[in-house]
Formats: sequence, structure tokens, C-alpha cells
Amino acid sequence: MGTISRVWVVSFLVLLKIGTSVSGEDEDELPEINTQEIRSESEDGEIFKPTKEWQTVKKGQAIPPGLHVRMNLEKGTREAKLLDKEEATSRDTAVIATEGGEKTAPQLPREVQEAILNISDSGNTTTDDDVASAMRQFRTYKELKKDLKDLRLELKTDMELMEGLLSRFKVSLDDGERVAILSDLEYLVHQFDNAREFSRVGGLLEVVFPSLNASSAGVRAEAALVLGSAAQGNPRVQVAALEAGGVGALLRLVGLDPDPAVRSRALYALSCVLRRFPAAQARLVAGGGLATLAALFGSERQDHLRLQVKVATLLRDLVAEREDAERQAAEGRDPDHDAAERARQYRAAGLEERLVQTGWCERIPRLLQVQSGSRGRTERRDDLSAAVAGWEHDVVEKVASAVHALSGPCRRQFRDDPALRGALAELRGRYDQLAALERAEGRPGDQPYFAGLAALLADVRAGLQAPDARDEL
Repeated sequence: MGTISRVWVVSFLVLLKIGTSVSGEDEDELPEINTQEIRSESEDGEIFKPTKEWQTVKKGQAIPPGLHVRMNLEKGTREAKLLDKEEATSRDTAVIATEGGEKTAPQLPREVQEAILNISDSGNTTTDDDVASAMRQFRTYKELKKDLKDLRLELKTDMELMEGLLSRFKVSLDDGERVAILSDLEYLVHQFDNAREFSRVGGLLEVVFPSLNASSAGVRAEAALVLGSAAQGNPRVQVAALEAGGVGALLRLVGLDPDPAVRSRALYALSCVLRRFPAAQARLVAGGGLATLAALFGSERQDHLRLQVKVATLLRDLVAEREDAERQAAEGRDPDHDAAERARQYRAAGLEERLVQTGWCERIPRLLQVQSGSRGRTERRDDLSAAVAGWEHDVVEKVASAVHALSGPCRRQFRDDPALRGALAELRGRYDQLAALERAEGRPGDQPYFAGLAALLADVRAGLQAPDARDEL
């Protein structure tokens, strides 16, 4: 038996029937013991004779009250000794104060005394019968599956669920059922490993991409959502989607699909494939994707306006990725030892050059001009809660951030655009007013949203008005 098993595992104080005070008792004297009562409780009439040293209690010996008793689980025996002086007077040993000022131990119930006296000398060992009894109380995984199958229930792993859903989808002819299956798959592929397995077993090629061409708008929209959820932050799925022609397929849906929900979800999926993936961005540029996205800006329909803001946000993020890669390479912040290669790939994609060439430097600022012209809904109201309710504040923030991100490649166009300068000045005045209301009505700990938005607009204006500004392209 190891070192730990040789330690006294169970050590407890037996305080059974102390009827006299221990506060004044000399530590070398034994407490008064009623030997007749104790002898009558023992098997052979023999009484344990305690000392200040640990002694083994023989089987059948009666133990006087007020002793310190412990179990030796290695040997399966009990040992006892007299209480030390500090143990006899310490509250931690369950000696309590009485009304008369004496410190005595509480009387334990007779059944407790008998249980202590009848502790088995064999120790706390586990027998084969104990193991068998415990085994009978629990069931194995196979047994559980069999029991659940009898109840017409079944335990399945995520992979088993996906394989079953894929098999059902391939034989289903009902659009409603297909939408439901795709919805279940979309839930599963949010998990990183599930998305990789989904791609590996043909989920993209056999289910998602065929569904992007389905006659049902619901199926097309759900398939685009599955692709976006699987590709988001998952390089292996992004590569598989790119190799399967996903960029072109999604661009067609964004630009041509008549259903607004399909266009919105296709743009979401496209952004998930493009982000942090310069090879996919190069395919977007080379395949005329920027012109396809630009076609959305020819309409002032509400659903098109929301898509326009999403496109502006996507382009802002892609430009910021390239700048971050260049910064990491220049500063030597290269945790993966490939920052220089990433920066080279971003430059090779040529996104920013194509943005300038295809008119995005004029297109994105128009969204700010639209917002500055629609201020009448909230600007004349002096109630901050009414102003916050206007959804256009989010639009201003996203578009202003996009203008700020593009101020490098588009500096010349932005500086020469009087409408943009006017919109920035007008919006800055508006948000200065809202920031003042925010400060007046704000509470400690509130985030100064409008103040931050006013500061963003000021930064954009300052960047365009800087006298030393120079063209980068």
C-alpha cells in the first residue's frame, strides 16, 4: 500500500458519556469511568485501558467515553488514547460550555455509540461483490442506446446527424422539408470541426451549391446561410468554397436574385468567404465582382440601401485587413512567420486600385449625403431617446468608417468632392448637438455614443483638410 494509504485516514473524537468536568482535571489522571455500565456493553466484559499514547483496541473491548479514537484503514483496526489537555479544552473538539461554567461533552445517542463500537475490523475495503453491485446500478453506452431505441429515441453524434440530414436532403422533393433540413445543417456547421467535416463529406458540392440554383427562394436563402456559417473564420471551408466557384455563384445571387432575403444572405456568405482570404479577394477583383456590387448603388430602394451599407462595411474591412498585414510586416509582428507573404498577397489582389478605377471613391460618400439630407426626422427633436431610435445613426457610423478607411486610396476624390465636405460638416454639427444632449441626460458609466460618432466625423474631415495631404495613387 502506498504512502497515502499509510496515513491515518479517519480520525475522530468519541465523546460519549462525560458526566464530570474536564476543565480542572489533571492531564495525567484518567476521568472517572463507570466500569460496570461499560462492561455490560462489551462482548466479553473487557474494558480498554487508555493512556496518553495510541493503543490498538482489541475486538470486543468496550471503549470508555471521552477518548480520542481513530481508524487505521491499512490494518483495519481501531486505536484510542486519552485526550490531550488542549483537546479537552478546545471548542474544536466539541467540548461546550454549560450554564454552570463547566465544559462537558454532549451525550451521543445510544445507536451512535453502538455503531462506533461495531465498526468492522476488516477496514473499508471494496469487494468484488461491491463492484458487481455498482455495475448493476449503471448501464453502458450501448445499453443506453438499446433502451432509447426501444423508446424510439436514439443518441447520435453531430457527424451522424449531418450524414442523416444530407441523405434525407438528397432524396427530398419537398421545398419545405429541404428548408428545414438546411436550417438544421446551418445550426450544426456553426461548430468549427463540424463545418470542416461537412465540407469533407461533400456537403458544399452535393447540397449547398446545387441549392443556390434552386427554384425556391427559401431554399436559395437557406443554402447561402449554410455556406456563410460554415465558411466564417474557417480557412479550410473558405478554400473549398473558392475552389468550387463560390465567389462567382454568390455574386450572381447578390446582383441578380429577385428576392431581397436571398441577396442579403448571399452577401453575408460572400463576406465570410472573402474575409482574411486574399486569394478569394483576388478572384473577386479579377472576376468583375466590384462592378457587380456597384450595380446595387443604382437604386434608392430601402432593401438596396441596406445592402449598400453592408457592401460599404465589407470593403472597409477588406481595406483594413490589407493595412493590418502591411503594418505587421513592417513592425515585425509576425506570430505565424508569414506576415510578409500575407502582405504580398493582399497587394497582388489589387483591391484598392480597382476600387479607385471602378468609381467607389465617388459611390460610397453618397450614402453620407443621403443621411445628411434626411436629418429632419430627428434633428429638430430635443429628446435624446427619440434621436437614438432613428436607425440611420448606425448607417452614418458604418459609412463614415468606410470613408475613413478609404481616405488613403481615395484621398484626391474625397478632397475634390464638395458634396462630401458639405455632408461631413452638416453631420458633424448634428452629432455635436446630440452629444451635448447625451452629456446633459447621460448617467455615470454610459457610453458616449454620439460623442464618439462626432469625433469620427471630425477625424474624417481633418484628414481631408490636412495641408500636407498627398495622393497615394
